[in-house]
Amino acid sequence: MKRLSFITLGLAVLLVMAGCSSTTVHVDYDRNVNIRNYKTFGWAEAPSGDDLSDVNPLLHKRVVDYIEAKLQAGGLTKDQKNPDLWVTYYVGTREELSLNTTTMGYGYGPGWAWDPYWYGAWGYGPATTSVNVTTYTKGTLVIDLWDAKKKQLVWRGTLEGTVPENPEKVPQMIFDGIDKIVAKWEKMKKDLGR
Repeated sequence: MKRLSFITLGLAVLLVMAGCSSTTVHVDYDRNVNIRNYKTFGWAEAPSGDDLSDVNPLLHKRVVDYIEAKLQAGGLTKDQKNPDLWVTYYVGTREELSLNTTTMGYGYGPGWAWDPYWYGAWGYGPATTSVNVTTYTKGTLVIDLWDAKKKQLVWRGTLEGTVPENPEKVPQMIFDGIDKIVAKWEKMKKDLGR
């Protein structure tokens, strides 16, 4: 298959911030395009190293199969030779820092007080402030659909989240994220009446 370097379908891997799992999903599309006019799809190659094929070929195959199943469930047929849409994905990660500040104790100093008269007061007490710095990996997964004839991006789904420390949890987080992207796709089609 001819390599289409301009086509990217990226998937965002989930991020965990300060021990909490959170994901955000965004969908954008060309408002001048009727998505229902597309009947077939084919896979385009992602730019080298941007998908999971080099890092984890088994997970890459599962992700491709999962996206493909979702596209077919949505009414599209796979046609690798002459598709209406090119599909691809890519992933990216970056290290993030989280700073947590904790103050314990109390402190007071010179000032004014009321009891029942104004008077000057001062004093002190122990107070401790500590800063805890942690790092975590934030991931992004992007799925793009391109008009094969016009070579224009017509739809993009993006997922961002914290990558879990346990690698066994990564696939399910990706699949859950893809489900969220698909749910937004279905809502968009329903809202547009297309």
